[in-house]
This record gives sequence, structure tokens and C-alpha cells, in this order.
Amino acid sequence: DIGANIGLLSLFALSKKASKIFSIEPGENNYHHLKENLKSFSNVITIQEAVSNKDGYIDFFASEVSSINTTIKNDENFLNQHIEQERFLGKLLLNKRE
Repeated sequence: DIGANIGLLSLFALSKKASKIFSIEPGENNYHHLKENLKSFSNVITIQEAVSNKDGYIDFFASEVSSINTTIKNDENFLNQHIEQERFLGKLLLNKRE
């Protein structure tokens, strides 16, 4: 679940008997709620990172008016959150498998 936000798609997948879910969300506030919403499921791995077609760094912006809206495009209504890592999906999941 890339861009998992607060985990609604992950919860839906669980309701459909998904055996393992990787819920990936870079935004700090969203990730806090994601972990809280999915903490009781042992088959869900939550990851706070951005996903891209390359490794690197990215600036990430959180909305001042909505605590769950984030973007990589700068806008006057968004505050900068620097994301330390942006990783290629294959490498990211390779490091997080259990």
C-alpha cells in the first residue's frame, strides 16, 4: 500500500484476507495514524519512507490546513518536512521483509 495515508486501503485488504501487507507512508502525521490504525495486525509491516524509481533525498510538504494532506510539490499552504530517504521500491522491501 504505497502512499498508505492512515491505512484505509490496508484495512480493506485485511478484510479481504490479505496474508501480508506493506503499508508505506512518508508523512509524519499520517504515519503516526497509520501505525495506530494497524498496530493490532501482525501481518502488516508499516514503513515511513518515500518510494521512488531511485535512491536519494526529497523535500516533502505537509498541509497547514489538513493534517493528512502531503505533497512533494511546494505550495504556499504546505509546510516543509524533509524526508531523509527516498528509496527504490525493490530495495526498500528487500530490507523490510520478515
